[in-house]
Amino acid sequence: MDINEVTFSQYITGIREREKITLRQMAEHLCVSAAYYSDVEKGRRNPLSLEKLELFASVASMTEDEKTIMFDLAGKGRSEVAPELPDY
Repeated sequence: MDINEVTFSQYITGIREREKITLRQMAEHLCVSAAYYSDVEKGRRNPLSLEKLELFASVASMTEDEKTIMFDLAGKGRSEVAPELPDY
């Protein structure tokens, strides 16, 4: 997957839907409101924090490659270095 062709919000939405997890269920797993999580998936809020991204990856049974893409997209969405590289 070319990360230049997809946004963070599109990517996590696709992963969540692939795993057949509802938006409300994912919000509950992440301990955030459904409205907040919906805004993240719609690109109206910044990508999730590193802690929430790790939890998302666990809930969605993501591979290491998928996690790397997600982290890269989250960093791009925040105009920062990928969140798993804070000391870079």
